Amino acid sequence: EELRALQPLWNSLYDRVGRDHRFLRHALAESARHCEWEARQLAVHAHVHERASEKPQLLLPNSVYLPAEGGSWVHTVGNVQAGEPYQLQLVHSLQSEEHAEVCGGPLDAVCDAISTAARLVHPRRPTVAVLSKPAHKLALRTRADVRGVGAKLQRDHGVAEVLYVSMADLAAARVDAAGELRLGGTSLSLIYSRFDFSHPSGAFHEEVGGGGGGDTRLALQQRQRQQQALERRAAPEQQEAPRQQQAREQRQRQGRRRRPPQLRQGGAAAGP
Repeated sequence: EELRALQPLWNSLYDRVGRDHRFLRHALAESARHCEWEARQLAVHAHVHERASEKPQLLLPNSVYLPAEGGSWVHTVGNVQAGEPYQLQLVHSLQSEEHAEVCGGPLDAVCDAISTAARLVHPRRPTVAVLSKPAHKLALRTRADVRGVGAKLQRDHGVAEVLYVSMADLAAARVDAAGELRLGGTSLSLIYSRFDFSHPSGAFHEEVGGGGGGDTRLALQQRQRQQQALERRAAPEQQEAPRQQQAREQRQRQGRRRRPPQLRQGGAAAGP
């Protein structure tokens, strides 16, 4: 109950941080000086944050706590995209079977929030667009989670239509004269962002060979080419091992065929 009471404070904190560009610029200034990718994220935020503050936002925060000594808890993970509710539901089901008084599952909570917000926009035909990378670029677990949430919204939460869109798809959306956000002939009630903003390399500029001159992308490409070259060099060795094994097995079979019949049957060969 204490952790549940704490969650609204997290929600408020996430919302205020996301709307405070001055704070973000100050907090991330040092790392942005060393990382072109992070600097680009800040530039985008500077471009859109004033307009975004005028739009309604639905945050789906989730927090993961682990028990610590003395009966306390450690907050290990927190984000505003609800994590992977479809995957977490599997863990929740297990916990519900093994422990009493487990609260409602994350999948129902997330889908209920999304569908309720969508109906505020279009009560009769709520339509949700799930924004993610193209399917062929998604990790399998993420693709399963995105589709699992979409199916749940339609099956159990009264969402009329779920679209799976990429950034390129969404760039074609337009606001019509009536104020409707339309993608093709479809009016969108809500965009559920599952876009992966993870750092492309997990390293600072210097760590991938950059020199601060805007060449991070080239450095990443060079490192990727080096990795591919290592894999190509390793491939012949990996292919050679099965061939050597096959050759040994073939020699053994040939050797058995050349032995006298009594040896093949386990008998002793007669001497002269």
